[in-house]
Amino acid sequence: MGKIVNLNVHTEYSFLESTIKIDKLFDYAKQNNIKTIVITDRNNMFALPKFLKKAKEFNIKPIIGVDLDVENYRFILLAKNYQGYQFLAKLVSKKNNNNVISLLEIENDNIFIIDHPDYGIYAKNNQLLNYKNFYISTNDESVENSIYVNETKILTLDEYDALETLKSISKKDFNTKKYLAFALNENVSEIVSKRINNIINQINVIFPERPNFLPKFKNNENLTSEQYLKKIIFEKLKEKEIELKKYKDSIQRINYEFNIIKNLKFADYFLIIWDLIKWSKEQNILVGPGRGSVSGSLIAFVLNITEVNPLKYGLYFERFLNPERITMPDIDIDIADNRREEVLQYLSDKYGFKNFSSIITFQSLGAKMAIRDVARIHNVPITEVNELTKRMFDDTTTLKQTYENSPKFKAKIDSNPLYQKIYQMAKKIEGLPRQFGTHAAGIVLSSEEIENIVPTILNDKGYLETQFSMEYLEDFGLLKIDILALKNLSIVQEIIEFINNSTNLKLEFKDIPLYDVQTNILLSKGQTTGIFQLESPGMKNTLKKVGISSLDDLASVISLFRPGPMENISEYVKRKQGAFIPKISKVYDDILSSTYGIIVYQEQIMEICQKIANLSFAEADIFRKAISKKDYNNMHKLKTQFINNAIKQNYSENLVTKIFKSIEYFAEYGFNKAHAVAYAVLAYKMAYLKTKYPLFFFSSLINNARGSHDVIKKYVAEANEYNIEILPPSINVFDSISDLPIIEDNKIYLPLIMIKGLGNVATQKLLKIRSEKPFDDLIDFLIRMNENKISKSIIKILIESNALREFGSQQKIKSIFNAFNVENNIYDFDKNNSLIKEIVDNFAEKIDGFENKDDIEEIQKNELNYLGIIFTKAAKKSFEGEIRLADMRQGNKYVLPLQVLKISPFYDKKHQLMAKIELSDSSKQISAFIFSSYWKNIENKIKINKIYEFEILKNTRGYSIYKLIKEIYEK
Repeated sequence: MGKIVNLNVHTEYSFLESTIKIDKLFDYAKQNNIKTIVITDRNNMFALPKFLKKAKEFNIKPIIGVDLDVENYRFILLAKNYQGYQFLAKLVSKKNNNNVISLLEIENDNIFIIDHPDYGIYAKNNQLLNYKNFYISTNDESVENSIYVNETKILTLDEYDALETLKSISKKDFNTKKYLAFALNENVSEIVSKRINNIINQINVIFPERPNFLPKFKNNENLTSEQYLKKIIFEKLKEKEIELKKYKDSIQRINYEFNIIKNLKFADYFLIIWDLIKWSKEQNILVGPGRGSVSGSLIAFVLNITEVNPLKYGLYFERFLNPERITMPDIDIDIADNRREEVLQYLSDKYGFKNFSSIITFQSLGAKMAIRDVARIHNVPITEVNELTKRMFDDTTTLKQTYENSPKFKAKIDSNPLYQKIYQMAKKIEGLPRQFGTHAAGIVLSSEEIENIVPTILNDKGYLETQFSMEYLEDFGLLKIDILALKNLSIVQEIIEFINNSTNLKLEFKDIPLYDVQTNILLSKGQTTGIFQLESPGMKNTLKKVGISSLDDLASVISLFRPGPMENISEYVKRKQGAFIPKISKVYDDILSSTYGIIVYQEQIMEICQKIANLSFAEADIFRKAISKKDYNNMHKLKTQFINNAIKQNYSENLVTKIFKSIEYFAEYGFNKAHAVAYAVLAYKMAYLKTKYPLFFFSSLINNARGSHDVIKKYVAEANEYNIEILPPSINVFDSISDLPIIEDNKIYLPLIMIKGLGNVATQKLLKIRSEKPFDDLIDFLIRMNENKISKSIIKILIESNALREFGSQQKIKSIFNAFNVENNIYDFDKNNSLIKEIVDNFAEKIDGFENKDDIEEIQKNELNYLGIIFTKAAKKSFEGEIRLADMRQGNKYVLPLQVLKISPFYDKKHQLMAKIELSDSSKQISAFIFSSYWKNIENKIKINKIYEFEILKNTRGYSIYKLIKEIYEK
C-alpha cells in the first residue's frame, strides 16, 4: 500500500458538517510526520487564510481546494498555482452569489478537477469530462485517470459520535458512517498512490509578496494623487489659518507629515477617506470628531477628517503612521448609525460593486450554546436546560473552566448521567464555527475586483463580503476601513435638529464650544446619563472625584477609567487637589504636568523618550510599543539604549534608571491620547447639549432607546430631576408624520411606537388616521377605528396603555368600548350603514352612566406591561410609612415596603451569582442590586409581584438590598 495524501478534507468551516479543527489538524500532522495537507470545504474557502498561516508555521505544504457544486454534480478542485487559486476564488464567489456553475466553466489548465466519489459526473452517470487534469475517484489502477479520494470529516475515529451530534443539531442529511478518519485509507495501489503524489508535486501556489490593492483616487485635474492631496491640503489650510497661526511649526509639521504619506504611498488612502467624510458631511450625515491615532495627524485635522488639533493637545503623527515601522494606516470613522447604509452605498457606487465589500465574521459554538444544542437533541425539557445554563458563566469561559469553577454547575452535571453525557459531548463540539455574519464596521475597497484577490459571498444587504475575516486581509493586499455606526451621533444629530426646528438657532456640531462653565459643573457632578463614554456608575463617581475644568481633564478621566490605570485615580485626584507631586527632573516633570506626574498617555512615553533619550518620535513609538507589549526579548536592549542615550544627554544613570522604571510600570496601561481627546470632544459636546437644552436632549435619548424599557426608565428618572415631565403616549398628541416624541412646554410625550404590542404597521395606520384631524371624543375615535378596520386587539392595547386617557378613566373607556360592541355591535357595521348615526346618538345618552373612576393599581400594572415604566403616581398605600423611595437620601439605609416587579440573576466578575431586581412603591420605580453573598440566602424566597420589607441603601452607584425582612403583602 502506498502512503497517500488525503485529497478531500472538510474542516470545521463546513459548519456543523465536520469536527476537524484547523489547529488540531496541524498538531496531528506534526505528530504523524505528515508533510502535505489538503482542505476542500464545500462551496467555500472560509478556512483558507488560517490554513495557510498554520502551514507556514508548521512548514507543511498547503494544497488549496474546494468541494464545489457544479450543475447537478460535485467536483474536488485543487489549485495548481496562484492563477489556479484566483480561478477557484472566482468560481466560489460566483457560487456564493446565488449563481449556478456550469460544467463548461470549470475547465482550466491551472487546476486539477477530481470527480466526487459519490456525486461526481462519473460517479452518477459513468460519464467522463474531456478536460486536461480531470481525474475520477476510484481505486482501480487500470483506469488511466483514476485516483483514490474519500470525503473526510473527522480527524480520528473517536470523533464519530461528535459528527453524529453535529448532524442532529444541523438537521443536515449526510451519512456519517462513510466518512473515514483523516489518516485512514483503503488499500491503495502503488500506481494510484504515485498518481496522487504526482498531482501534489505539480502544485505550487505562490502568493504575491506585500501586495497593495488600494484604489487610485481619481481627480479631474490631471494631477498625481500626491499632487492633488498637497493641493487640497494647502487650500484647506486657509480655513484653519486663524487657529493654526499661534503654532509656529504648523507648516513644518504639515510638510513633514506629507512627505511621510508620499514616501509610504498612502496619498490615495488619505484622499479616499477625505472624500468619504466630505461627501457624508455634504449629505448632513454627522461624522465623529475622530477615533484612534489618526487624531495625531495635522493633515487629518486640516482636511476635516478629524476635529482635533494635534498641536493644541500634544499629539504625535508617528503614533498614527510611523516611517520606521511600516504598517497600513488605520483611520476609523464614526458615522451616525441611522445613516451608515447611505455611506456604504456611496462607496459601492463610486468604486464599483465588485471593488467594494464588507467583511465576514464567524460565530462559534460557545459553552452555553453547545450545552443547549446537545441537550435539545437528547430531548431534555427546556426548563431543565435553563437550570443548567443559568449556573454557567458567559461564553468567554469554557465548559471545562465552568465545571471547575462553578460548584453549582458541577453538582448539577454530576447529579444525572444524561447531564454528564451532554457535558462531555458539548466539550467536543465547543468552539466549532456555527455560522457566519458580517463585521459591524469593516469594509474593503480594492483597485481590482475583490474576487480576483479573495473569494466573496453575497450578504443579506446585497453587498459582496470577503470570505476571509479581517485579521487576514492585509496579507492579501486589502486594507480594512472601519466605518462604525455610532448611535450617539444619531442622538446628537436629532438633538441639533430638534433645537433648530424649535428655535431660531442654526446650531452645528462643529460650532459647539469645548469650554463652558456650566457644562464643567454638570460633568463634575457626574450628571452624565446619556452621554457618550460617561454613563456607568463608576465613571460618574470618578468624574465627581476628579472634577472637570477642561477638555484635558475629561480626556484624562476617559483614559484612567480602565482596568489597570484605574488604580491611579485616587492618587491623581489627590494631586489634582493639591497633594505633593514628586519631582524627578524638569523635563520629565514638565511632560507630565498636565496629568500631575502620572503617566497616563502613550504620547507622554514617546515625549520622554524623545526629550530625555534623544530618540526620534518614530523610534520612540517603536520603543513604546515594545515596552507596552512586555517584549522581553528586546527589553534589555531597549533599556540599555534608553539609559546610554540619556547619559549622553547629561542625565545621571540613577535618574534615567528611575525614569525607565516608571515608563516600564505605566507603559502597559498607557492610553492613546489622540483617541482619548477625540472621544472627549464628542462627550463634552453631548454634555454641553444636555446642559443648555435638556428638554431636547432627553427627548432624543428616549426616542433612540425604543424597545429598551430599562434604559428609558433610567432616562425618565433623570429627566424628572430636571423638572421635565415624561408622559405616556396619547392618541391625540403625537407627530403625524414620524411618530417622534412631542415636546410641549416642559413635557415630553412618548411616541405611540413605544407601546409594546402595537407594532410598526398599526402605528403607521394610526398616524395616518390621526393626521386627518384630532379625535373629538371616544365615539369619534371608535367610529374612525371601525372605518379603517383597526382591530379590537389594537384598541384594547391603546386603552390599557392609557393612550386614550383624555377621553376619561381607563375603567370608563373599557366599559364603554365593551358595551358599545356588545349592545350595538357597531364595531361590525360597515362605515356606510345608515343606522350608525342613530345608534351612536342613542348610545351617547348612556355614557354618563358609566363610572369615571380609575383603578390606580390596575393602570400601573398596565403601564408596566405595555410601557415598562409606571407613569401614573398612586396615592400613598396603606402599608407605606412616612419614607418612600422618592424620599431616600444618598448614603443612608432605609427599611421600606416595596413591590418586586422583575428579578434578573447574573454572574459577577468573580463568577458568583447575584441579582438585579426591579422594585416600586407609590412614589417611584428603581433597579436595585443584591450581591452574591446575600442573594444565595434569599433567591428562593422572593417572587415577582409580591411585596416585601427590605433594608435598602442608596449610594452613588444606585440602590443595594442588604436584607429581606419579611413579606408583608400579597397581591
